Amino acid sequence: MNVLVIDVGTTRVKVALVSEKGKIIDFESEFVEKENNPTEQNPNKWLKNVSILTKRIVDHRKIDVISVTGNMHALLPINRSGEPLINAWLWNDIHSQKSSKWLQENFAKEISQRFFNPPIPGFPLSKLIQFREEYPDEYKKTYKLIQPKDFIVYKFTGKLTTDVTDASGTLLFNMKNNEWDKEFLSELNISVEILPTIYKSHQIVGQVTEEGNKLTNIKKGTPVIAGAGDLITASLGNGVNNETFVLVYGTAGQLLTTESNLVESLSNKIFGFKYINEEEYLYLGTVPAGGYSLDWFSEISKLSKKELISKANKANNESLLIYMPFIQGTGTPYIDYHPMGGFSGIDSADRVEEYCQAVVEGPIFSLKESHIIMAENLGKRRNLIAQSLAAKIPLIKKGVINLFNEDIYIPEVKESSIIGGAILGAVGISKYKDITHAQKQMIKLEKIEEIEGGERDRGIKERFSFYQDITRKLFT
Repeated sequence: MNVLVIDVGTTRVKVALVSEKGKIIDFESEFVEKENNPTEQNPNKWLKNVSILTKRIVDHRKIDVISVTGNMHALLPINRSGEPLINAWLWNDIHSQKSSKWLQENFAKEISQRFFNPPIPGFPLSKLIQFREEYPDEYKKTYKLIQPKDFIVYKFTGKLTTDVTDASGTLLFNMKNNEWDKEFLSELNISVEILPTIYKSHQIVGQVTEEGNKLTNIKKGTPVIAGAGDLITASLGNGVNNETFVLVYGTAGQLLTTESNLVESLSNKIFGFKYINEEEYLYLGTVPAGGYSLDWFSEISKLSKKELISKANKANNESLLIYMPFIQGTGTPYIDYHPMGGFSGIDSADRVEEYCQAVVEGPIFSLKESHIIMAENLGKRRNLIAQSLAAKIPLIKKGVINLFNEDIYIPEVKESSIIGGAILGAVGISKYKDITHAQKQMIKLEKIEEIEGGERDRGIKERFSFYQDITRKLFT
């Protein structure tokens, strides 16, 4: 069995062929061509990339099913011909702050009760209201509002669909009733007719059409599943479950786990979405400037990232210098998206090495605060899977091991979203009976038994304690 997985990311489009055992047989990727506004993208450029990359991979190969994943929380209105009315506004587009503030002032409690998450600018609801205000003519022409992966599925199959995970990330989907919230949408004078039919993520929604065949060279009639948002497929491909956290130190930092209940006490502290399995939810702690903090400090300090990490390794472990990684807002658990980053505990003895150490540790500290709240409300987990820079850079890995008490694992395959997409495809055509069985067959993990390069426990724990003192003063 071969699954063709397509991942429409914010920086790259990836296409891979994955076997039933989770082996990536072939892999191609291409940067998405940038627009003048970095938080917007032209969906037809995604399609062009998908077409080119897919044709490279599918030549003379048997494909059993297609699974598409992609970035979440975008605003992508299309007309009756299926063409975009504007460039897609991505998850990191925050120019809808005006409508976000209006929603917060008038519907905060109702939104929390219906959708669990707050009306921050990143979610499509505030973007949709802003779009209606700024582009009234295009708004009137809107036939459907879809997500990036749904646009690709439509071009392959001619079917306008979405899945439950992407739906739950819009603030248009009632998390308790598991459907588009017609009542609340009516209050906002938004027609539910502009929203697509919702399917299970692994459900087959159509087959490759003649047009899809011309676009990709994939055999007409090949089944296509609904797919899921990339946050979900990455979690799935990392092996997240209700006994496991996944920590991602990527451009943004993320901490994820699942639970069978919608835990109201986490609302407005931790983000929550529907997960693949019915009656299960994915919880997300996040710091927007995770690995981006390293990029930012590298640029202003004129150090390469390699030099930054090298200097951080040479820092004085007794230093209490800390970095608040809030240069793009706090993320969870404080959920304030106004930039407010900074350093604290500055000593005249601190050198550039100590600043580098602080920048590396700051995102870990932020995620640890979310970890504490998640563990208190959801219960402790046995395992933690470290991904992205937390799996690659020993210093970051050491920080995670010293602050998190779970058994730490590293995935063998780094393209977790691709593996998650392949798992959905395999379950969709009944190669495996369920998600759990597929994960066991397709994910391979390595347990980390000891800290590489020696012990740093005391210093980092003291710095984290100081970090907590500062955040308490700032946010309580």
